[in-house]
Amino acid sequence: MSYSIEYNRVFLKSAHGYTPVVLMGENNVWEGNRRPRSWGCWCNMLGATSEELYAKAASMMGGSNEHWRKNGRFLSDKDLDNWIYSGIAKAVSLESVLAVNRLRAVSCMVYIYPKGSYAGKRDLEFYCSTTEELDEWIEQVRECQKNPNYSYSPVISFSTEDIHLPPMIKGPVLLKRGRTQYVQKLDYANDGHVRGVSYTSDVRNAMVFESCEKIPNLIFFGKTRAVKADIKNKPNNVVLEITSGVHAGRFIGKRGNRRIMIGPESYARRYPDVKAAMKAKKEIELKYQIECDLHIL
Repeated sequence: MSYSIEYNRVFLKSAHGYTPVVLMGENNVWEGNRRPRSWGCWCNMLGATSEELYAKAASMMGGSNEHWRKNGRFLSDKDLDNWIYSGIAKAVSLESVLAVNRLRAVSCMVYIYPKGSYAGKRDLEFYCSTTEELDEWIEQVRECQKNPNYSYSPVISFSTEDIHLPPMIKGPVLLKRGRTQYVQKLDYANDGHVRGVSYTSDVRNAMVFESCEKIPNLIFFGKTRAVKADIKNKPNNVVLEITSGVHAGRFIGKRGNRRIMIGPESYARRYPDVKAAMKAKKEIELKYQIECDLHIL
């Protein structure tokens, strides 16, 4: 029995709609001791509305009730409906999925076949790094599809199979680097791409992004992660003062994996509230065998 296996998926959303990108392969094809798999567009759908996605799923129902295999079992008609629902609910922008996976762009192309022939060619090959570029490519594909003498198979392919979705944090977010630094300012080039990033250790000066979807791709500027912007509204006035040893009276600054920095009060790391400071205090005292106490600025 031959069937398809789903390994990963990403629903991309743009001005044109939703584009379901799936990583799939066949169960009876092997390369060595591994089944090959590749990225593609589910049912050749690009920039579809939710109604169009549900309609396509409905057209596949009522048969064997076994569509393809995912996580060790076949998707039933009900599962397929839920697959569309959850894909739309978790749909992300191209920028956000590239950023969280530290990728620069996604490969887009179209296989074009004369009707009745399997001898096709590749066309409209582009690397898209923004939602606007993706929409432009979709428009070009749709223009090609107006020719009834050919069939078309659009492909959107990530350069890795292990694609992760960005965090689904609702509302405004900050971008944090490491333990203590936040993105403070972005410098844009004339083409709209980010050419420089400034950081701050004072969360009160951090740049606020409207949502995770609004975060640009900062692959060339170090690894960052999204955190809730609510932290800016907390006091952020709690520091840790060392109370024992030769460094008594000095303050805890940045923390690394193996060491901590200490300095005067102006150098101290500010914790958002007492709860966060107490947690850090416990970790520091246990790891570095020093005593410290909370100090409210």
